[in-house]
Amino acid sequence: MYMNRLKNIGNLWAAAGFMLVLYVFGCSKAQLPLTPEPGTTLEVIAITTGGANVDSARVFLNGQFVGFTPYENQAMQAGVHALRVMKDGYQVYTHQLLIEEDQDHNIEALLTPMPVNEGELLVTVNQDSAMVTVRDSQNSVIIQTEQRVSSHILQGGAYVVSGEKSGFPLVVKAIEVVSGKVTTVNLELLKPGTTPQAPTLQFSIQEDTVKAGTPFNLRWESNGHQVIIDQGVGVRGPNGSERMTSNVLGLKIFTATAYGDDNLVTERIDSVYVAANTSNPPPAPTLQFAIQEDSVTVGEPFMLSWQSNGSMVVIDQGVGVRGPNGSEKISSSVTGLKIFTAAAYNEDNMITEKKDTVYVAPKTATAPALTFEVLADSIVYGEPVTIQWESDGSQVVIDNGIGARGPQGSEEVLFHSTGKKTLVATAYGEDNLRTTRSASVYVKEAPMPMQPVVMISTTRRVTVNTPATISWVSQNADYLVVDYVTNPQGEGTKDITFSTPGIRIVTATAFNRAGYASASDTIEVVEPQVATVEDILISTQVGVRADKGAASMELQNAATFDVQTAGRYRLLAEVWYNSGDEQRNESFYLQIRDGSGSVKLPKNANAGNNKVVEDDPGDPHTVSQESGEFKLAVGTHAIDLYHYARISAQYPQFLNGPIDGAESVKVLGFKLVYLGN
Repeated sequence: MYMNRLKNIGNLWAAAGFMLVLYVFGCSKAQLPLTPEPGTTLEVIAITTGGANVDSARVFLNGQFVGFTPYENQAMQAGVHALRVMKDGYQVYTHQLLIEEDQDHNIEALLTPMPVNEGELLVTVNQDSAMVTVRDSQNSVIIQTEQRVSSHILQGGAYVVSGEKSGFPLVVKAIEVVSGKVTTVNLELLKPGTTPQAPTLQFSIQEDTVKAGTPFNLRWESNGHQVIIDQGVGVRGPNGSERMTSNVLGLKIFTATAYGDDNLVTERIDSVYVAANTSNPPPAPTLQFAIQEDSVTVGEPFMLSWQSNGSMVVIDQGVGVRGPNGSEKISSSVTGLKIFTAAAYNEDNMITEKKDTVYVAPKTATAPALTFEVLADSIVYGEPVTIQWESDGSQVVIDNGIGARGPQGSEEVLFHSTGKKTLVATAYGEDNLRTTRSASVYVKEAPMPMQPVVMISTTRRVTVNTPATISWVSQNADYLVVDYVTNPQGEGTKDITFSTPGIRIVTATAFNRAGYASASDTIEVVEPQVATVEDILISTQVGVRADKGAASMELQNAATFDVQTAGRYRLLAEVWYNSGDEQRNESFYLQIRDGSGSVKLPKNANAGNNKVVEDDPGDPHTVSQESGEFKLAVGTHAIDLYHYARISAQYPQFLNGPIDGAESVKVLGFKLVYLGN
């Protein structure tokens, strides 16, 4: 509307036959062609899947923005071109064009609606064979590609995009995909020490002065991607010429801006004076116009001031129409030299123009500030710990599977093994600058198991109508269920008589708030009388360690028991592996001494005269482990518990790495099963 008003004013001047005093910027003019060079026409329209036209979709040729749909270019060069059409709410349309000279090309870009709650990520990289990786907020890799241009439909949220290639520094950008929108990420891989250069630009107007309505010629040449010319000319290719006319009297200043890589720009200015067709122009209005500051930092305000005896003042660069006198603070988010032109108008539609400049300097990028801490020095396995962070960057990425987070926050973290845990947080700021902090917590072994423990033993074989004995013991149980037993206590025995032969499976289940545990045994009921020997159950809580000297590696009299029937017995240990996989050598072996102190060794030894029971990996748990077969006489006996570390030097075949820590072994009970003579 502002330009239309100027044109209308120019028409009034021409009709009134006024003349202006000529103000001309000194510049040399080169001879230019009066018409643009012939070319081939390209027309692009956008349509939906239902066939409706989509206006104002952005059109890109060879990666450079050239206009909106419906788009027309009458000077296309022959060859292969990359076309991209984008609009919020739709997926990106891409197409490779083969432009042939002297032919018209009409393209219908079919825009597909974006899926609900999803957005599109468009990634470009400036190097061939570069690996592009996209990670989600959990730091999981969801995309890897070596395409220079790739498009991906993703759920809305935070992501980290990186580009890497041998010989180039890693480039990382944190982005947010917005549902229904296209997010574009341009990865620029530059050799170390490479400094991007601003594009070159030559721009000139052939004529110094023309009469109102008489054509004049613009010409430009650049090695950038595109050139944008103000005064309503708009986006053009890097090289070209154009013929224009103006009915607005006075000095017309044109600014051409060439755009290169890394958003670097180059500006050039030239002017033409549009004179009236009469020789006695009325006086132009007076005008004083100034910018108070010479230079500011990007985003920092600067002051415009003006004073005129005209009716109004119009200021470019988006300021607009103002009164004849005033001042105004504005700011700019674009770096570089900014030229402002103020035009004063009087009642005779005469114009006076003044200009001034301000340099907008970029901010000095600094690494983001970051504090990161774990709010405990140590915790017990199974307990969460709170971490908290605060940064002035755009986001914080925390390792150990936590992922991308906002610049400030706190949350609870749960670890799946014991030992020292170190977390590393990285804050990302401008220009890919980052700051890293670390914090640690020690995860101690869990105490006695949270879940209940239960063991059961039954008479192996009985005759019909002869009592069979069920025995059980439990720990950490809120209540207990034992087959064939009413209201069982934490431990006990019960005689049960069966009137028919067959196999009976007897199960004991212990419950508490943490869960439950079950154990089963069988009773074989037969017709003929068969002599049986009852199992021996022993409940205890004993342990040995490997890190406090030889004395801590053995425990005499870990349990005692009486043998009523001589013969071979299988010894089973109920073991509590409480360290997860943090300790990898929770292995042990057992020996039995009779009342005279004579040592009984296992018949199925696997390490010299002893049977080593190997570590059972996994999360903390209990398990019944076969610990050897022993020949026992009638009388009182004692079980001695030894840590595997005691003989690992002589028999290293069961080692799972060096023994350099606690490597503790805990036993909660023993069971001896009679095998016969």
